[in-house]
Amino acid sequence: LLDAGADPAAGTPSAVDTARMFGKDDLLELFGAR
Repeated sequence: LLDAGADPAAGTPSAVDTARMFGKDDLLELFGAR
């Protein structure tokens, strides 16, 4: 989805918020949100 231009910061909760909630540091790094 990122390659297609999806925004991981969009939505409630966003993909970034969800990754933080579940401690998915690898996804936060992928999203550039560390």
